[in-house]
Amino acid sequence: MNNNPLLSWQAMLIKLLVFGLVTVGLQTPVGSIAGKLSLEKKGFGLQSYDIRDNKVYVTASGPRGGAYDERGVWVNPDGSFRIDHLPKGEYSLKIHATGYSTEYKNGVFVDDGKVTELANEVSLYILKPSVQIASNRKVFTSKEQPYFWANCSGTKDLTVRLYKTDITSLLAKYHENSDAAQGDQSDRPFTIGNGLEMYKGSETRETTFFAKQTPVLVLERRVDTSGDDWSNAQFKLDKPLPCGDYVGLAEAKSANGEMDWNIFWFNVSDIGLIVKQDRQKMLFRAIDLNTLKPAGDVEIQFLGANGKRSYPPQAKGLRTGTDGFLASKTVDVENTDYLIMGTRDKSRTYGNLWTTGNSNSDTYKTYFYTERPVYRLGQTVFFKGMTRFLGNNGLRNPAKGVRISAVIEDPNNNKVWDGSYVTNAHGCWTGLYKVPEDGHTGGYQMTLTYPDGSKDYQSFEIAEYRKPEYEVSVKPVDDRVIAGTQIKARVKASYYFGAPVANARVKYTVYAANDWGGRYRLMPRPSYYSYFDDWDSDDDQSYQRSSYGGDYISEGTVQTDAAGEALIDIETKKLPTPGPNPYDSDYGDKKYTIEAEVTDLSRQSVVSSGVCSVVAGQFALFVDSTNYVAIAGKPISATVTACDYDGKPVAHQSTMLKLERSIWDQKTSSYVGRETAGQVMVTTDDQGKATATFDTKDSLPTDNYIITAASSDSLGNAIYDQSYIWIASENYPYIRTGDDAKKETLAIKLDKSVYKPGEIAHAMVTAPTSGKDGAEAIVAIEGTSLQKYWTVPMNATAKLVDIPILASYEPNVYVTVTFVGPGHQYYNQSRAIRVTPAEHFLNLTIQTDKEKYKPGEMVKYTVKAV
Repeated sequence: MNNNPLLSWQAMLIKLLVFGLVTVGLQTPVGSIAGKLSLEKKGFGLQSYDIRDNKVYVTASGPRGGAYDERGVWVNPDGSFRIDHLPKGEYSLKIHATGYSTEYKNGVFVDDGKVTELANEVSLYILKPSVQIASNRKVFTSKEQPYFWANCSGTKDLTVRLYKTDITSLLAKYHENSDAAQGDQSDRPFTIGNGLEMYKGSETRETTFFAKQTPVLVLERRVDTSGDDWSNAQFKLDKPLPCGDYVGLAEAKSANGEMDWNIFWFNVSDIGLIVKQDRQKMLFRAIDLNTLKPAGDVEIQFLGANGKRSYPPQAKGLRTGTDGFLASKTVDVENTDYLIMGTRDKSRTYGNLWTTGNSNSDTYKTYFYTERPVYRLGQTVFFKGMTRFLGNNGLRNPAKGVRISAVIEDPNNNKVWDGSYVTNAHGCWTGLYKVPEDGHTGGYQMTLTYPDGSKDYQSFEIAEYRKPEYEVSVKPVDDRVIAGTQIKARVKASYYFGAPVANARVKYTVYAANDWGGRYRLMPRPSYYSYFDDWDSDDDQSYQRSSYGGDYISEGTVQTDAAGEALIDIETKKLPTPGPNPYDSDYGDKKYTIEAEVTDLSRQSVVSSGVCSVVAGQFALFVDSTNYVAIAGKPISATVTACDYDGKPVAHQSTMLKLERSIWDQKTSSYVGRETAGQVMVTTDDQGKATATFDTKDSLPTDNYIITAASSDSLGNAIYDQSYIWIASENYPYIRTGDDAKKETLAIKLDKSVYKPGEIAHAMVTAPTSGKDGAEAIVAIEGTSLQKYWTVPMNATAKLVDIPILASYEPNVYVTVTFVGPGHQYYNQSRAIRVTPAEHFLNLTIQTDKEKYKPGEMVKYTVKAV
């Protein structure tokens, strides 16, 4: 016996605490939810409370706004259920049974000590079965175990049958453009598209199209849909399959025996095929998918949509060489569509279905423009077209006399005009269209039909116009302020008859966006760059990107005074201090847009806006290297330019230039610091420029580096700029391994924005590879034709590729990189190479014979081209 009084008191204290907790728990207000449910009977469409053959579960979630919890019960055989010990509050119910629709009941309230009975019984209906089957791979090698998955609902049992077949034999019957496909296609079980993808028919419920064939595998799976109406079943075969084409047929049955099915196919092959084509030639490259090395002796065949050989007439006519390449002239076959197939031993590989000859839509090109951007009802639209013929050597003037048919349709697709135009000696044509006073507003479409039957589409806009009774202007007091200071904007509203709009409500909203355009106008660059100003850019760092409306900053309301004016004060953010990350858009100049809606006493509203530039300081910095791609061990030159926002140079400005590498932590996926590879303090000259040279070391690893420029103005505002440069090193290549290699994207980075003929373009190609896979990339120069191609061994994650720039590349070509990587995944990327045609520029001057004229006099123009 324990006579220790301390232990006795401790035991008593524990008992008191336990009883206290139980008392608190018993005092918590609780209640219950009860209800009745029925299930649809198989084949009758009637409801029954007898659910002995089904498991139905009811879950209560809540209480809303309290300590969230879920409690559930199985429904009794007679369809009744009751969930007890629910704290007081509002609940949501989920009622689920496999093969039946899931029902939800919201807003069910539980009171203390009461049972909440559902007002109406819950009815669950048999789900119609649905199944989808797919894989993220179309090709597996004979050494890989094929895998796929199926998503299904309204079923407990899933069956997948695999049939070995010949996809070419299915083309004649099931290709969407085959003779057998013409007419009503609703009763066809499936169709095959131009990408050789299979689509299930819309009406048929039968799966008898493989009834006479024995499946190579039958896979059955019990589907678990206990948590939701949908379920996912993953399949991976136990062993590889022999080379060939395989169709997977998935079947799912509902609780009442109704069946749904779906279909997909995959190819087992040890070879792959890359196809490039222009108007004159075709290029094939066969790849061994197991080694990623070139595959020689692969026979190339052209099959029509009927699955029969179209070209060459004799077997063994076209075969790849030991380098895996085969170059052939473009083939004209009898069928409109043809399939390219490569075969070696028991392996087959397919391309997409191609269309014979040139694409009509690419035969002619028309540059179409109107004399104004928008028109009103009743006005006349004047337009002009410049048509060119696209041949093997590029665009050329189709000459005089080419007739182009045209149809104009209104926004409701009603034809409002048709006729034709004839090109003049310059390949141009003009026309006009009078918009009816009672016509429709919106976009009008013009369809052009060329002599070869190909079509082109142009458009113009008709807008409704209602002249407001007063005008509104929004003008910042200062057009430009420094970040961190206040913007003051004046809103002025006045009636057109001259009186101010007094005591009007002004609702304003402020947005901020990066002012790429403002910097682009100040940026130092060669004059011939302007030729490409209105071209779309694929450069992420391009200043030519158009700014969107901007991010929301603030909003508010003010009221106009007796003079119809109101003043708005807007706070701006000071630029942050740079950290380990590269400078991002937060450090750039901003464009604040102040949008004001003025509503007068008659409740008519007029909207206007004004723009204020928010800049880092009194001047801007621009830093740039001679090239965007450099070689480790060779000097790198960088130029910094300082100018104010009126474009005037800022002389004698001290600026620190650094060559840095941001350190990326792969574990945390964040930048953790910077390594400085070189730094130089420079002072700008009278033109606001300074140049520095960084002597790089051979030991620099291949990576993306940053050249930064940092300075400050007379007010102490910090001003920054940066430029990226890729430094390539043969001694320390850029290599990623494991998941990091898989996350790399196929990308092309050029060392300059615009090139001159005779220069060498340095392109850095990164790919999702560790460099140990043995893969090669095909690099090609393409434009209106496939001009050049070669292979680059991808023995690292990044490779430097040199491209000589030819005069024939003007004004642009595309460098494309095609790559079959690990897991025999296909990748393709392209990048425009811009080549200045400056030597072809004409300087035009237009002069009149005198400065002023009287009405009725003749004006004489003199146009000179140099």
